[in-house]
Amino acid sequence: MKNLTWLASYPRSGNTWLRIFLANWLADQDVPVKINELPIYGLGFQDSDPLLWKFVTGEEIPSESVQIARRAEVQRSLPQWARNLQGGGTGEHYLVKTHCFFGNVNGHPTIAEDRTFRSVYLIRDPRDVAVSVATFADMSLDAIVELMADAQAKIGTKQPLQFLSTWSNHVWSWQRIGLVVRYEDLPGAFAQITHYLGLGVDPKKLEKCVRFSQMPELRAQEDRGGFREAKHGRFFGAKHRTLPKALEKRIEKDHEGVMRAYGYLR
Repeated sequence: MKNLTWLASYPRSGNTWLRIFLANWLADQDVPVKINELPIYGLGFQDSDPLLWKFVTGEEIPSESVQIARRAEVQRSLPQWARNLQGGGTGEHYLVKTHCFFGNVNGHPTIAEDRTFRSVYLIRDPRDVAVSVATFADMSLDAIVELMADAQAKIGTKQPLQFLSTWSNHVWSWQRIGLVVRYEDLPGAFAQITHYLGLGVDPKKLEKCVRFSQMPELRAQEDRGGFREAKHGRFFGAKHRTLPKALEKRIEKDHEGVMRAYGYLR
């Protein structure tokens, strides 16, 4: 059964913002959903959750060869895993976060296409992605720009690997599957997303959920109780570095085709 709806993106491209908005939409409360309670609404599930991998393989972080060979199998177990945790779905369909590109590694699929119902893919200007990833992962900008141009790129240390490929390949791999939305068009494009997901379009509800998902609210929640997904310092509103002109030009050269296709270069 095709019952997985992917919330896909290259890292630091708005996936968390989307999940917070959708959590507020699904909860439909008079107060904002707590950012550390995303899993209650099924939006903390991802295909690199160590406990999910242990549920399927017996190991939280198997060897890389096992991860490559069994990733699709693990993804097919997501609905059962979600049901065990009493969450994770909208009816018979399950919303799942992933940062993997849609393709193959050593002949094995990174995404279980036979279970894929649809996807929402968020794309963000790669120059901003580089700065945000460097801040979040506490890495140098040079290293991030190299990573974004590496067809063998992968990330993951304390959880199973996520296979990225290049930033451009990542975008191209997902655009054939479902809806592609630019980060820069949010929050205006949230209505397009709820309509695509079959969740309706209610202007009053939309205004409320956008308000509940805005940066001042998220910063305030993080100030009060932190955010579990943060790694090095703040998650919301962290002060980013400045991208040197030479690295900016490198990104524009490496990813010119996609950047022009999506309006990031003129």
